[in-house]
Amino acid sequence: MTTGQKIWRAVVEPVFGRISSLIEQRRLRKSFVRPFVKGGRDSVRFYEKGRWMTIEAELMSGSGELDRLIYWRLPLKWNDSGEPLTPDEKERVLREVTAHLDAAGIKWKFRDASPARGV
Repeated sequence: MTTGQKIWRAVVEPVFGRISSLIEQRRLRKSFVRPFVKGGRDSVRFYEKGRWMTIEAELMSGSGELDRLIYWRLPLKWNDSGEPLTPDEKERVLREVTAHLDAAGIKWKFRDASPARGV
């Protein structure tokens, strides 16, 4: 890492890190009111009761027929306790996520395999 990059990180990361932290705190507060889904690049987050979990849902850019691949066989765990979801909880969460994607007009499908990382 160059000296310029080190200086840039020293100046910018504290500011954007704090903003990111405030946004996450707001999402956690909002999750006490109602569960919701927040999309990301290769995953989506499901927020509920002050906690969240990440669902691998790969963004399929350049594919006209599909927008997201949801890897439903991967274990789902809550961020706060690391406790895995029961089968009923997992089904409910995946139902909420897919309903969110349907409402947003996002074309998706389930995939059994794990996502390829670092390829």
